[in-house]
Parts: sequence; C-alpha cells; structure tokens
Amino acid sequence: MPTRELPNFDLPEKSLILKRMRSEQGVMKVQCTAEGVFPQPTIILRSRQREISETEVKVREKGQLFDITASAVLPALQDPEEFSCEVRIPEANYTKRQETVFFPGELSHQILFFISMPFPVPYANAGRSWTPEFMRPGTNKGG
Repeated sequence: MPTRELPNFDLPEKSLILKRMRSEQGVMKVQCTAEGVFPQPTIILRSRQREISETEVKVREKGQLFDITASAVLPALQDPEEFSCEVRIPEANYTKRQETVFFPGELSHQILFFISMPFPVPYANAGRSWTPEFMRPGTNKGG
C-alpha cells in the first residue's frame, strides 16, 4: 500500500495583530493581520456587539509564506466593544483567535497597550492601566 506524503505546515503564524487604525468623521477602521503563514489561511473579523457585513480581505504571498489581512470600516464606537480575529488553516486543523476590547476616543493609548503586552488581556478599563503581578514593584517572583 503506497504511503501518502503529508504537506509540511509552517505553524504557527509569525504574528497575529488586531487593531483599530483610525477614527474620524464618525467611522473607524478595524484591521487584523496574520503574517508568515503556510499554507494559505482564511481570516474572519468579528464583533460581539454588531454584525460586520463587509470585510475586505487581502492576501500577499512572500516566498512560500502568506500574509493575510481582514479590514472593515465601521461606525465609530459609542461604547466599549469586543472584537475578535480568527485565522484558520483547515488542512492542518489549525485555528488561532485573537480578541481585544476597543474603547471610544483616542486611538494611540489602545494600540500601544495592545502591542506592548506579550499576551492578550481579556478586558481593560479606559483610563486605567494594568500590570501583570510579576512586573509589579516589590513582587520578586522566581528570582
């Protein structure tokens, strides 16, 4: 009986970033990007509070790897809203999901907070900062 060679999957992706890019004239752009994925994945952008009916998906091939981006232009936030991004590779039975909560108002604080944390934080309150216990002064764990 001949053996079947399985494809070589380069998992996981190099990065998966979910961010709000701009908020002007009553609209905002939410974007999710996965980089360095093989084989070509699918991507889904969702909101827990509203339906996202029109999502633009762009795929860029870089050698044998793929970068994929989903973006949507939506009405600006009036209240905090939870967004998620899901990258799937059905051939590898692989799914990765990134979630974050965006708050109405200024963008720079939210984007910097999101990118600077090496792990997802389920919820954050506007105007408050959160520091993991191991990074707080006076807590010398493991050293």
